[in-house]
Amino acid sequence: MVREGFLFGFPPLVLGMLLLLLLTPVSLVTGGILIFFAFFTFYFFRNPTRSIPKEAGLIVSPADGRVVVVKDEENAGRPGKRISIFLAIWNVHVNRSPAAGKLTKLEYKPGKFMAAWAEQASLDNEQNVFTLQSEHGRMDVWLPESAEVVVEVGEDVKGGSSILARMPVDPAK
Repeated sequence: MVREGFLFGFPPLVLGMLLLLLLTPVSLVTGGILIFFAFFTFYFFRNPTRSIPKEAGLIVSPADGRVVVVKDEENAGRPGKRISIFLAIWNVHVNRSPAAGKLTKLEYKPGKFMAAWAEQASLDNEQNVFTLQSEHGRMDVWLPESAEVVVEVGEDVKGGSSILARMPVDPAK
């Protein structure tokens, strides 16, 4: 579990347990709700161990969820491909790096708060954009045009282990 899970989960858990000790109808209901909320928080912030594929050139899913967009799309004047993943409330909300590389830029973009499953949400919603420098070039939310996308819309993926795409590999390396 990530640290934030404990920070957000323990206060309602402790308060809920204290309310249960009062043994009044209101305290029992309120305490039960708080304890349920605490356990849901622990579940939400879980961080399961994943088996990361080792094959060169693989781009893995940065998150658990369902693929909702796979399309050709330009980014900063460069042709590329965008893969968007919708995280439902029951999905693991720990994000992982899609490839090995060096983080070269972190940019906060203020924006809207559209429903996450809307295609335009990836472009218009508030977000942090991480730019990763790898042996295959810069990979933002978009993959370079040379990427071979191997997932389809509607497919369920797991962060850190599901393969999204393959990059061309230089056999000399």
